[in-house]
Amino acid sequence: MDLYGKLQLKWCGGYDGSPTNFVDNSTLVHSSGNALRFTDQSGRHVKSLPSLGCGVGPITTAPQANTIVYAESTLHPRLFAVGYPSYQLLATLEGGAELEYVSLAISSSGKKLASLSGVPDFLLVLWDVQEGCELCRTSVGPGSSQLSLNPLNWRQICILGPEQLTLYLLEQCDDNQLVLTAQETSLPEVNTEVKASVQPPQLPLSVAHVQSKASEKTESHHVREDHPKQPDLSRVLYRETYDEYTRERRPVVLTSHCWNSQQSLFVGCRGGQLLSTDFDTAIIQVLANPRLAQQSMGREEYEEKSHQQGGARDGEEMEELPNTAHAVLREGSLECLALGRRGLFAAGKGGVIYCFAISPELNVLDTHTLQERDVISSLSWSPDFTRLVIGTQQAAIHAADPLHLSACSLLFPRGLSTIVGIDMLTPGSQHVVTGRADGTVQVWSVPDASLVSSFSLNHETCCVLCPMSCSVAIIGCVSGHVAVVGLTQPDSPRLLALTRLYRSPTTRLRSDQRGLFLVAASSSDHSVFVCSGIVSKGIEVLGHTGIVAGLCTYKIWAGQMQSNCVH
Repeated sequence: MDLYGKLQLKWCGGYDGSPTNFVDNSTLVHSSGNALRFTDQSGRHVKSLPSLGCGVGPITTAPQANTIVYAESTLHPRLFAVGYPSYQLLATLEGGAELEYVSLAISSSGKKLASLSGVPDFLLVLWDVQEGCELCRTSVGPGSSQLSLNPLNWRQICILGPEQLTLYLLEQCDDNQLVLTAQETSLPEVNTEVKASVQPPQLPLSVAHVQSKASEKTESHHVREDHPKQPDLSRVLYRETYDEYTRERRPVVLTSHCWNSQQSLFVGCRGGQLLSTDFDTAIIQVLANPRLAQQSMGREEYEEKSHQQGGARDGEEMEELPNTAHAVLREGSLECLALGRRGLFAAGKGGVIYCFAISPELNVLDTHTLQERDVISSLSWSPDFTRLVIGTQQAAIHAADPLHLSACSLLFPRGLSTIVGIDMLTPGSQHVVTGRADGTVQVWSVPDASLVSSFSLNHETCCVLCPMSCSVAIIGCVSGHVAVVGLTQPDSPRLLALTRLYRSPTTRLRSDQRGLFLVAASSSDHSVFVCSGIVSKGIEVLGHTGIVAGLCTYKIWAGQMQSNCVH
């Protein structure tokens, strides 16, 4: 095969709901299979960049430095730093993870990078991207899933997990020695009052006493070499005390965070609690707690009002509804946070996006609900903070104007279902047809990789065939039906026929080179149907034949058919 050369990837499609990142003011990038997909704000495909390794993991970008860093998705993954728009490799970083990277964060200058690895090492590693070397590393323990650098000071690092929030400060003793200092935080309980503050954990008195005695003994007496080394009980006592402490209380579950301009962080919780954390003191303050409003108002009344607030459309009156974060937030509302010039933007379940004023009351400045009400999984700002890109778990990407959230456009449609079939339209056409397992038929433009149209069959799909004789797509369904979708106008697909041939799924569709015959088969039904290739007016069965076992494969040539069966 090497004699014929290698195929080059021209474009790829697909979005899995992972975070999106801007590479400049108008272009964003996200993973798409084994490649990076670049798309502009109008939804037009720009370029597909194949991965330099095996798979694509987390991605981070530094638009001001025109730098993209992404991780492999394989054993002993590497990190690749790529320039934009030249797409040239700047550096390859190795040794930061054994199995996977869970999060990456790059400084605004593009010179420093932080990586967080998952099982089994759980390491926080700082890298120098320009030199292509590691600066320092430390173990963070299990449970961490999010990593970020302070945009104003890359030496301040935040690591967040459902049950922990740890702040790291990079201290430099001289030109060669770097040390990461960790500051733990204490999480408030789910019913903590608004404006209440929670101090960071202090070392228990028993542990402090043991450490002080040990230090005094070391200073006043020389330890004999034959004397057995005393075990260090500080970590054991602290861990046991901490576990007992957490069992007696119900701390909040953390889901999201973002930095603000005051060197502190906003932290969102699963229960709808909004927290603020000061980096220098590690003190956590509760800004909003919907559980208190729920208890005082009653669960049913609170849920009804909060749903009305989230589902209110443009122009509807909302004077009687609450207009503060404390009142409108509910469980799942803070799956992602993003700080903009107008205020704090929050989103989550139900497809509801909020904009809160940065004030003690956290008044609601704006709100919008996505039409599909999909769960929002990511919020990303353009470098000039003029566009807010919204990603959902159902694999859709929206772009919104932060000044008017209702002006929200769809960049990438929903398409989380697996592609089960793909075929080109008639020769000379510049379109390709894909079929998804949920019954969605999509038409794509090959030159610019844009979605031309989408059509739902309301039947689960097994296979797709585009015959040579006419501009149609023939779809085999799980229900045993064979559907014919007319694509004479690719931007306006329509259903021409729906005929049931089998009681079991229609798993095989084939056509001869001239498009005169269509052969349909099922892997479990013991029969093969031969139909007319002119399907614009429906499926016309010309004949059928039985087979003694399940069908595996078959092929057609020169008007003849050969089949292989599985006994």
